[in-house]
Amino acid sequence: MDQFEQAVRYALDPLANPDVKGQAMQYCESVRDSPDGWQLCLELFVEAAARSPESRLFSLQVIDSALTAAPPRLSLTNVDSIRNILFDFIQKRYSTDYYYTQEPAFIKNKLAHTIVLAFVQAYPERWHDFFPTLAKMAGVDAASTRINAYLADFFLKILSSLDEEIINPVVPRSKEVVVRNQNIKDAMRISDTEVLATAWYNVLTTVTSDARPIDCTTPALRSDLVRQTLRLVGVYASWISINLVVNDHFKALILRFFTSDEFCGDAVQTVMRIINKGMQPADKIEVIRYFGVVDIVGQISASATGEDIRVNLANLAKTAGCDLVAVAAKDDAAGSELALAAYQDAEKFVELSLRLMQQDSYHSTTLALIPFISAFLSLYKKSTTTAAATAAPADKGNSRALSSHQRALMSQILHAFIKKLEYDPDHDFSDYSDPKCSIEEGLLPDTSSSDDSFVSLRHEVNTVIDVIAAIDFDLFEATIVDIIRPILESVRQNGVSDTDGYSMQPVGWIRAELALTLIHNYCNWLISARPANLPRKLSASGITRTASIMANTRLPEIMRYMIESNVSSSRHPAIANLYFETCVRQSYFYAKEPQCIKPVLMAFVGETGIRSRFGAVRIRNWYLLYRLLKQVDYTPFAADMIEGIKGLLAIHAEIPAVGEEGYGVFDSQLYLFEAAGMVLSSPNIDDSTRGKYLDELLNPLITQASELVSSNAVSNSPQALLQVHHIITATGSLAKGFPDAKVDNESLTPPNPTCLSDSSRVALKQITEFHIAILKSLHRQALIREAVRFAFSRLLTVLGTEAFGYVPDFIEAIFPSCTAEEWKDILTFLGMVSYNFKAHAAPILANVLLRVSESVFTLVNSIDPQQGTDDAILKAELKTAYLGWILSFFTLGMDPLFWTAQNESGWSIIFKQISEWALPASANPGQQQQSATAFFKPETTKLVLSILYRMADNWLRSELTSSDIQRQRVAAVLNIDINPSTNKKLQARTIEFFETTGLPLLFHICLSDKLNFRDAQTSLIMFEVARTLQTGLKFGGEAWFNSKVLQTFLPQIGCPADKVIEFGQAVSRMSDKQLKQYLVKFFSK
Repeated sequence: MDQFEQAVRYALDPLANPDVKGQAMQYCESVRDSPDGWQLCLELFVEAAARSPESRLFSLQVIDSALTAAPPRLSLTNVDSIRNILFDFIQKRYSTDYYYTQEPAFIKNKLAHTIVLAFVQAYPERWHDFFPTLAKMAGVDAASTRINAYLADFFLKILSSLDEEIINPVVPRSKEVVVRNQNIKDAMRISDTEVLATAWYNVLTTVTSDARPIDCTTPALRSDLVRQTLRLVGVYASWISINLVVNDHFKALILRFFTSDEFCGDAVQTVMRIINKGMQPADKIEVIRYFGVVDIVGQISASATGEDIRVNLANLAKTAGCDLVAVAAKDDAAGSELALAAYQDAEKFVELSLRLMQQDSYHSTTLALIPFISAFLSLYKKSTTTAAATAAPADKGNSRALSSHQRALMSQILHAFIKKLEYDPDHDFSDYSDPKCSIEEGLLPDTSSSDDSFVSLRHEVNTVIDVIAAIDFDLFEATIVDIIRPILESVRQNGVSDTDGYSMQPVGWIRAELALTLIHNYCNWLISARPANLPRKLSASGITRTASIMANTRLPEIMRYMIESNVSSSRHPAIANLYFETCVRQSYFYAKEPQCIKPVLMAFVGETGIRSRFGAVRIRNWYLLYRLLKQVDYTPFAADMIEGIKGLLAIHAEIPAVGEEGYGVFDSQLYLFEAAGMVLSSPNIDDSTRGKYLDELLNPLITQASELVSSNAVSNSPQALLQVHHIITATGSLAKGFPDAKVDNESLTPPNPTCLSDSSRVALKQITEFHIAILKSLHRQALIREAVRFAFSRLLTVLGTEAFGYVPDFIEAIFPSCTAEEWKDILTFLGMVSYNFKAHAAPILANVLLRVSESVFTLVNSIDPQQGTDDAILKAELKTAYLGWILSFFTLGMDPLFWTAQNESGWSIIFKQISEWALPASANPGQQQQSATAFFKPETTKLVLSILYRMADNWLRSELTSSDIQRQRVAAVLNIDINPSTNKKLQARTIEFFETTGLPLLFHICLSDKLNFRDAQTSLIMFEVARTLQTGLKFGGEAWFNSKVLQTFLPQIGCPADKVIEFGQAVSRMSDKQLKQYLVKFFSK
């Protein structure tokens, strides 16, 4: 036995020698698996000499394994032996203060579980006196006169373990175990549940009133006995006879604990579990009434001072109320008296809940009650929906399903919940001072120190208010207006106190913020509510929701109240934040009320808007101003706007902290630069004045960046390099604010930006030249390349073809140092150039085609996917970006650039290279097997095949069609001939390519073992193959197709003659979709 104990110690010792530890673990497992190992463990556990807790715990685990083994390893005699030995141990050792208090808790809990495992093996046939014996040992049966607190505590632990083993519905069990447990519960109901109820009652009465002597010297143990007993009463009430615990004796005993700070929560949980017991609706109502929940909660809450007690009482009210609502909703269809009774009782709980909320100086009580209030309101929602559905067409939208009493109650609920939206006077707003603090949609700042409880409360309260709005919009709207109108009128006359929350003159910031919150929520509900929740007047067809809102609600009136009240002058961060958020989100309002634009814009550029002393508010408003300028006509106020913005455009680079994403405040400042560009492009500003502003903004930035570069500071200072990056990015954002160049892609005449004034054009070209100069000097710096790519793409959009002259220098400077990641962005940029300028950009794109292709091919070949998943993904993404760019030439009608003098000799190399990408190297003819086959990407294959199809469709045809107009424009710009009737080499070289590369590739793809013909992506691949084959037959001719496909490739892969004929007929007669399905079946065999 000593050897066994030592083995357990070594097996559990993390510092033990690994070899010794392994031998010890092997020995312990051999004991566990041996037929008589449980006997050794049982003897060790009950041995008088003290053994280590670890070895005793392991011993119980071995006994448990023996008791639960399948098939059974223990005979009934063995189980009886375990029972008798353990019961004898309990009675001798656990009846004394010294031993029981010294025994580790985990040993006692484990032993209780072991006894329960033995119990389920023998009850009721061989252990029918299990519960009476335990109750008598503990002195909690009816006949005993003295309680042993230690044995009583262990008895309760056994009952708790029994709940986990056979009762708790959360624990998953097999069907056989469920049947066994049900039989045990049935037997307990017959003879033993009364024993348990008596034991619980005796424990509670003895501990609380010394009804009988008790052996207990530990106050903590007395408290544990109460808590365990109350819990067990609630747990077992779910399946025993309700009368055993719902009677006058237990009721008085349990309710006594409601006034105890220590046990109130436990008593409330007990009553909640009793109420939650499955029972008939009438019985449910009777139980709730029997406990007098409304009265007892109301009485205790009136004098309770602790938050915990109030929350417990609120949870009880919620539980009882929700059960009543469920009864009312279930029986309401039949119009039964039971439903009426449940509803009437539920109303009492609503009134109780409103009183509890009024007494709530914390948020927890209100949060606890919200589920019940929401459930109760669902009854009203159901009534109004049913009434609307059954009303006559003429009465639709006018039906009043709710009585005046019900509407009055709902009004009380609405006012109570609106009150809960108020801030606490001592709320901490220090987070608003941090410019890195994030504020979203007018809510509290997103920081770890924010009052999470209040954030949660506001969210839940707004949910209830939204439900009321859906039930009775008129009541909701009238209440909102009645509350906000006097507040905002007082604000207009007396201003806002930023320090006193409840001041009347001036208006306290809490009341002012509440008014703005109500406006914000009201407007949001109108926009975001589901159509089914909108009143009929807002859901008419043929009109947009915003137009309907402006015509049929009081939103215009409410917004005017807010703007005209001058509440924006308040410097309180919560008020400023909500005001500007609301103004921006309701931008549709200004189309009907243009006179409100100026005060809002002037507030934005004032001391409470983009210049707020609160960093979080200030940064958020930079973005909000940008959004508003995109939605309203700001041109009449452009001069005032730029005066307000220009002082905020100084750049101060800050090195991001480790793990911080982005560039902090600067990311938000970019919105301000773009807003400045939008304002400066306004025609209401005189061009000479515009030039002055542009010089004032740009010259200091350009000078500063130039000095940093010329002084070589960027080489020694990361902050200096970041400053240059920020200046480039900011000036690019400024350019983005100007309108895009208008490009006429239907004409070959060079487009004119026209939208730009002379001073704007000069300034934007100055910015472009500045960027190119910086790039040439610092092209090895990734930060600078990133900034110039960002800025140049925006300048190109604004300057249009006037920026084309800078493209060669841009390409010359940026290409040599770009990484694979950067090339993905460059290819996207070049694709944007193709899309926006089409034929006008053809000469530039033709000049860079081969150089771009060579650079990409070199990078792709240099990336080894075997180095890791990231490399494999990067390689695939770079291929995809390049293939997308090549495909865009065909889809945009720009493919003639492949036939220019500089590209004509190289295009076949490009297409041969990308053809090799269609499958991994091992699947391409003439290539050696490589492990790269593991990185086969069907998306890449599909892109390659899409290019081949477009090539065949454009270059194999014998004549031009009306769909080739764009191609002809590009050809004219490039001065090349793409007419097949006059340029025979076009078709001849394409046929040669398909014979040597294209057609072999199609068949190698179809025969690849990498294709899964049941996969959707393979289906897309086969569709491209089908289209390409049919296009080859259509334009290459039947003779060519028969010679190269039917007489060459198919016989080479061993296709029988009859299948060759069938294949040819399928290609010539089927649609592309039918041919796809045929190819899937053909090649899958």
